[in-house]
Amino acid sequence: MAAIRPRGHAGLRRLLVLRGALLALLAPAIFLLAPASSCQETSTIVRERKPSLQRLTGDVSIDLSNLSFSRFGSYMVFSKFPQGLFLRELHHNSGRENVIKNALRVEVMDGEQSIPFTENVRPTTLQLVSSAGTVDICFAAPNLIRFRTHGVALRLTSDTPLNYPVQEGPQEWEFHGWSNYRLAALHGNVRVDAKWDGISAAPASAVFLPDAQDKTSEGYIGDYLTEWHEPAAQGYDDAAAGVAAEYRAWIAKFPPVPAAMRATAERAAYLDWSDVVAPAGHLNRPAMLMSKNWMVSVWSWDHCLNAMAMINVDPDFAWDQFMIPFDEQDKDGALPDRMDDFEASFRHTKPPVHGWVLRWMMEHSDSITTDKLQQIYGPLSRWTDWYFKFKDADHDGLPEYNQGDDSGWDNSTIFLSAPPIEAPDLAAFLVVQMDVLSDIATKLGKPDESAKWHERSDALLARMLAAYWKDGQFVARRAFTHEDAPRTSLLLYVPIILGTRLPEPMRSQLIARLFEPGRFLTANGLATEELQSPHYVSGGYWLGPIWAPTVYMIGEGLKEDGRIDLEQDLRSRLCNMISRSGFAENFDAVTGAGSVMPDLDASDHERRDPSYTWTSSVFLLYAQEEAREQGQQNPH
Repeated sequence: MAAIRPRGHAGLRRLLVLRGALLALLAPAIFLLAPASSCQETSTIVRERKPSLQRLTGDVSIDLSNLSFSRFGSYMVFSKFPQGLFLRELHHNSGRENVIKNALRVEVMDGEQSIPFTENVRPTTLQLVSSAGTVDICFAAPNLIRFRTHGVALRLTSDTPLNYPVQEGPQEWEFHGWSNYRLAALHGNVRVDAKWDGISAAPASAVFLPDAQDKTSEGYIGDYLTEWHEPAAQGYDDAAAGVAAEYRAWIAKFPPVPAAMRATAERAAYLDWSDVVAPAGHLNRPAMLMSKNWMVSVWSWDHCLNAMAMINVDPDFAWDQFMIPFDEQDKDGALPDRMDDFEASFRHTKPPVHGWVLRWMMEHSDSITTDKLQQIYGPLSRWTDWYFKFKDADHDGLPEYNQGDDSGWDNSTIFLSAPPIEAPDLAAFLVVQMDVLSDIATKLGKPDESAKWHERSDALLARMLAAYWKDGQFVARRAFTHEDAPRTSLLLYVPIILGTRLPEPMRSQLIARLFEPGRFLTANGLATEELQSPHYVSGGYWLGPIWAPTVYMIGEGLKEDGRIDLEQDLRSRLCNMISRSGFAENFDAVTGAGSVMPDLDASDHERRDPSYTWTSSVFLLYAQEEAREQGQQNPH
């Protein structure tokens, strides 16, 4: 998550900000009624008198311009870029620079000619449609793709340097790379075109040729790290039926959602399912990656939103998502910044949102048993203590961030001041986390430890309020000198998560400032930098764009304070935007635009992941919340 530094276009930005302010005043809301408020620009609609709640069916089309084609458990994924369709494998392939490392370019062939095709994609099938014929593709298993061609050939080409093909049988080849592809023709023939140079043979192509009589072919593509085990004999239709049944079982777990939100919820449920990989290496549990595009890791706060979205869908799976980084916790208590199957990186870390998330899950599900509380109590205690032992360089009792990545807000303007930075969001998360540890200790029969956690939480809250509250808002500051950092980031409003733990009049002043017209609120939600700030950049990562989890967390704090009107309005704006723009990593705050799969030659600045699971998970959380509220309002 590289930082994007501020840049120009100030005149255009001012026009967009004015447009955004107008849209914020006029924004229609699809899903719910938001009452007027003195410090709020409202969106208004009429809530249905008789709620129409619908179950998910799995009947949805997938657009490869912003979603990929994969399945639960698989490290293989089909991704479409302007340069074409690629089959990619994700072992050790995190990062934008590795998007097509060890990938296979997918082409439809009429004789020896590559011909254009379109994609017809459903949750469990991918069909390539050309003027000469079709290719049908499905995942028979996480590590096994089955395909069938009609009237055309299928060509798969590896351009990765140092990769090479090895023949393993009359109709069977291995394409050797970081991990290995196993390619086999089951009907028709496979021809491999490659030139060995003494070390490798890139590019190398496998062409699956149809049978001369019936003009069809069938085959498989496997993915493995060490040894290949021959799959059981199975026809394409049976393979497709098997994965379809698995997906129906997944979809059946979801609670009903409002009819107006169902189409987007269908795509969100698909994204969360298809972005799961099987346990391997540093991932000890089934892991929902943030994306199967290039953010192909688990970051140690992103995973929490996925756990929350799954807690009333599949509680055991949700608990796995929550616990993933704790499996890699170091001896002193630190959690890794991110994990994939090949690496657990401790170069940075992520904020301690875990207590806040655990409390939310305990309040929304009875699946957090005493056994689970015993599992988490020790690791969560060490994670909390780590901040006070190792992240308080000036020993003033206020832990610090050493760099923007540690906060999750990589390039927030508070980090224009040199680190270490003492920040109010970090203190707020730790106050909540110690409150939760106090509650857990009570449940586990540890009254003395419960009292100590409560005392520590109160003490940190007092230090936080004394140090960070200035002129009606929170500020961040440099450690040691205690000079204030810039005050224009939405990060400084995250302490709203404290709810009624924030005393009055601080609470009301903070909320009023947050919703001042033209400061953060747009038609789509809350910008991450003040709209009139000289540092605002429409595509600037945390310098303006809207991030779904931030809106969700602030909304939960507003609810705790009784500001249901404000929370519902934010929910409406965000859900409308996601329904229009997809599940992007972040969104232009003014236009609401997300992103599509970028050109492979695009710069890092131009590459924004268009399908991010914490965004889809936030939408699912909102759909579930709206369904609960409609049911409460209309019990019959």
